[in-house]
Amino acid sequence: MGIKPEDASSELREVDDVTGYWDAHCHLADERFGNDLGSVLERARALGIRRFLQGGVGPEDWDRQLRLARERPGEVLPVFGVHPWWAASHSVEELEGALGRLEGLAPAGTAIGELGLDFSRRWELTPREPQLHAFRTQLALARQLTKPLVLHVVRAHGEALKLLGEQPPEVGGLVHSFSGSPEVACQYVELGLLISVSGAVTRKGAESLRKSVVRIPPECLVIESDSPDQPPEGATTGLASGLNEPLAIFAVAKTVALLRNEAPEAVLERSAENLKRVFEHE
Repeated sequence: MGIKPEDASSELREVDDVTGYWDAHCHLADERFGNDLGSVLERARALGIRRFLQGGVGPEDWDRQLRLARERPGEVLPVFGVHPWWAASHSVEELEGALGRLEGLAPAGTAIGELGLDFSRRWELTPREPQLHAFRTQLALARQLTKPLVLHVVRAHGEALKLLGEQPPEVGGLVHSFSGSPEVACQYVELGLLISVSGAVTRKGAESLRKSVVRIPPECLVIESDSPDQPPEGATTGLASGLNEPLAIFAVAKTVALLRNEAPEAVLERSAENLKRVFEHE
């Protein structure tokens, strides 16, 4: 159920005059965008995307997010957190320093994240304790500050759900680029979390995710690009580099809409409503 380039383009033209969409998760502060970021945002805004919820990685990313949020207040929504990859690839001293800085910076963010666990093959030979420590610490901080979560969980749902059960989110949040089963999705929903779907849903081998998409309650489903990564299958990009863009949410929404027998614009409008409810929480 891949998205052909001509299908994606047609879908974009159909929603050109609609305003108020959100990209539930992207990394506009990623250095790979470079001088292209202005045109990336211009294309997204022309197609009605008005909010860009970020994913935090580590201190260097936080600095870039701060600059971007000052340049585009209310549009780029900063999210500060220690990504499990960052935790796994830095020293104990660097991790403690980052967590200490996060404590002072987090009140200025829309949410805390990306926090979570990643036990994929990339990290199978890496000690898990740094990830677990960073996750526990950030869960406690989110509860202290009453901030929503932006979760990154890969091949670690059992462990993540256990820790979330010990420190449940006060005001919800989302599970970014979810790719698990309907049963796992249900457990996150019961914790008050949104399930965010990325371009992964358009690819071959995503049968479990597609089953989840059909069963997720409409008030718990949101759409993300995860740009500059995870482009939808067959979707076009305006960048010579081939990097993914926020406008990919239209291709993702089209696949989700086909699975749920809905209109793509209805999927995106409801996604925006769900995100506003959680991430504009006061």
